[in-house]
Amino acid sequence: MKKNLPLLAAILFLFTASPVLADQVPLPVSPARSQLIMEPGEAATGILKLSNTSDSPTSGTLKVVDFIITDDQGTPEFIEDQAFTSNYSAAQWVKLPYKRLTIPANGKVEVQYKIYASETALPGGHY
Repeated sequence: MKKNLPLLAAILFLFTASPVLADQVPLPVSPARSQLIMEPGEAATGILKLSNTSDSPTSGTLKVVDFIITDDQGTPEFIEDQAFTSNYSAAQWVKLPYKRLTIPANGKVEVQYKIYASETALPGGHY
């Protein structure tokens, strides 16, 4: 029996610079959201594009985290607690090729990630 597992995963690019600088560096991410239909045990790949629109290179840490929606506008709240568990979690399924990244001034970087759906994944959305 085919089980559809819609998948949305949050991949964060965290600045290692000061919070003031992080607020000033525009960093468009594309796609902002993607949805995959996967079978339990299936693997897939995706590409996340990061653009640095500032005149200076920027460095940061890549990580995958779970998220929940806490308001009527659909604003995500990122959960960085590794102990967080949910039947809908997909963060542990996503593998990144590296943990640190530098984007050149006015440059773009593509990050290819891999997703391995759990063999025991339940039908329904996983985020």
